[in-house]
Amino acid sequence: MRAPAPLPALVGALALTLPVLVAGCGSEEAASPLDYLPSNAPMVAVVTTDPDDPGFQALDQLVNGFPGGAQLAENALGTVLPAGLDFEDQIAPLLGNDLVVGVPDAEALAEEGFVAAIQAPDSDAAQALADGTGVSEVGEAEGATIYEVEGGTLAIDDDIVLFADTRERLEAALVQRAEEDGSLDQQIFDEALADLPADAPVRVYADAPAILAAIPEVQQARSVAWIAALETLGLALSPEGDRLGLELDLATDPAGLTDADLPIAASPGAPPRVLARSGELGAGIAEPGQTLRFGKLVADALVPGGVGLVESQLGIDVDELARQVGDEAFLSLGADGGFALRADLRDPRGFEAALARIARLLPLITAAVGIEGIALDPVDAPGDALYVLRVPDRAPLTVGVVGGILVAVEDPGQAAELAGAAPRAVPGAEGTVVVRGDGQLLLEQVLSPLAGLLGGPLVNAFLEPIGDVEGSLEADTSGIRGRFTLTLE
Repeated sequence: MRAPAPLPALVGALALTLPVLVAGCGSEEAASPLDYLPSNAPMVAVVTTDPDDPGFQALDQLVNGFPGGAQLAENALGTVLPAGLDFEDQIAPLLGNDLVVGVPDAEALAEEGFVAAIQAPDSDAAQALADGTGVSEVGEAEGATIYEVEGGTLAIDDDIVLFADTRERLEAALVQRAEEDGSLDQQIFDEALADLPADAPVRVYADAPAILAAIPEVQQARSVAWIAALETLGLALSPEGDRLGLELDLATDPAGLTDADLPIAASPGAPPRVLARSGELGAGIAEPGQTLRFGKLVADALVPGGVGLVESQLGIDVDELARQVGDEAFLSLGADGGFALRADLRDPRGFEAALARIARLLPLITAAVGIEGIALDPVDAPGDALYVLRVPDRAPLTVGVVGGILVAVEDPGQAAELAGAAPRAVPGAEGTVVVRGDGQLLLEQVLSPLAGLLGGPLVNAFLEPIGDVEGSLEADTSGIRGRFTLTLE
């Protein structure tokens, strides 16, 4: 498949969307390609393909500036569109309307399966694809004609063209549309993204309960009030000159929720500062004790009674430790995978006593239950309470209290430096969590699942122009909202 230079924006949008999901849609007399997806589809993306759309044009210019962007674009398209189709002759004539990409169900989510659909400018344009080179008719389903082509399968239903990773998933999409009831309609999609830019060239919708239901390991966590209240996630990606903007809206049902149920504190009057070390990605968290208490709720839901047993054996109270943590905590992630954590303490002496008690009792408890290799060994550091946490198959972690500050860092030589570092405010930031630093580190985590599909060198080429990232999250009982900006160099 050949991707021409005039339309890199489409493949750029797909490259940005694929880390979040893999595609979907299409069938009979459809008012919208969304009709081919069930109302509880876990994930759906809508990508504009109108070359006259300002957002599309801005994305086109942005992708054109990436080193190796054309090859990256072609590989990205190849993960969704059959390799046997020529982009310029067979795909480009279909463009102009939104391309809908979705994961239709839990099985597709687990298998990275997809269905993708676009409404062609007219039925003649869709039929021209069917009459093109390498496309063979193989059957019908629900009034649509099914074709095979090298590298995939597709269907044409009037002016709707559908693609899927398997014929079974393609036919299921056609059946979904034919049933008419239970499809994902435009209103559901629009409501989830109502507070996000409507003109963003890439918009993503996720059904949070459907995603959670597809992950067996987290079922018990759904008893936690905030997790049970999750509804939808909306994402909007927009080019902003030489920058890329990302806005998100994770909606929850506020009925029955209080601020104490949130995973991060309800947005305070002043946002946290950030400890942005050179070459790293820094995050500041306001009222981190809130997040620690939420973590306790989740752990107790996943392993009922487990937190209480640990607390009784170690003689600690997680809620009390959370109260001892101060107004801000700072996390820094390094390019080598290492991290550093620093938090203010309201009661440093009390925290030191808790660490000493854990260090003393941990070997006895782990030996009693037959667990080996876990230890919290004291470090000779006059005036400070430092320990090395050792866990099998993990790098040792130095934790403790230095000058009244809680620190956790892999390199013990950095403990004092971390405690003495000066956090800085981020101009214009709002909310409870503020992020600033190396944008490549952030995108590396997002794009890592695509390295096998696109090729490691191409992913690295995509990351090369990425500069710094700034952003923040704010929360209340109706959800978590965020905005991030990536600069390009």
